[in-house]
Amino acid sequence: MIEFDTKTSKFIKGIVLTVGVLIAIAVLSLFTARYLSRYKLSSYDSSEVLGVTSESNVRLDIIAHYEKMTTSKPRNFASNISNVARTTTLGIIELFDGEREKREYLFKKRLRQLKTEEIRRFYARYGYPPLYDYAEVFVDAAEIYGLDYRLLPAISIIESGGGRNLFRPYNPFGWGYKSFSSFEEAIYYVAFKIRRYYYDLGWREPEVIAYKYNGPTPQEWGRKAKYLVSLMRSEETLRKIVETELNAR
Repeated sequence: MIEFDTKTSKFIKGIVLTVGVLIAIAVLSLFTARYLSRYKLSSYDSSEVLGVTSESNVRLDIIAHYEKMTTSKPRNFASNISNVARTTTLGIIELFDGEREKREYLFKKRLRQLKTEEIRRFYARYGYPPLYDYAEVFVDAAEIYGLDYRLLPAISIIESGGGRNLFRPYNPFGWGYKSFSSFEEAIYYVAFKIRRYYYDLGWREPEVIAYKYNGPTPQEWGRKAKYLVSLMRSEETLRKIVETELNAR
């Protein structure tokens, strides 16, 4: 009788332990599901409601530095990124073996040149503010993080008049309460953040970005940003121009 009771007790304890583990797993799963649903609603799903193109997987068209930057403070790599980005487009044409390689090189170089000219022309409209001299840096940052090259220049005009009116040192984008040591650092840092917390979640168009970037007056901010972006030619348009130029050679 004692042996039977001991076996029964062990059996019951085993069942109780198993049930307890299953209940714990179920509770954890329910909590996780609710947390993720809240996260999606506040980021990706909400962007769909606002009219963003629905893409379940946003392709990260970024060079290897993105992986490094996601685990490090972006400000530490600003100058290195600038140098690396420039070496990808500046070089000696004679090093290329075939016509296709030469064409690709010339295409990228000319496209970067046109983007730089567009940004400078854009800032010239507003009286050559401080950021006029950082057009190439804007192009570098946009290429590294796969952004519309026109977005940050447009935001800078709204938030600081192109770097003239700064709330925090070298912060022309009104990015929180953060200070920077240079405009270059600010450009790379904010580009990194825009990619990670906006583009990767589907927030891409200026009028949609506005709801997260400038919550108090998103519609007004969005209209301004959209207009300012439109003052510069799109990358698609510039690509067609470069294609035409190369075909005419």
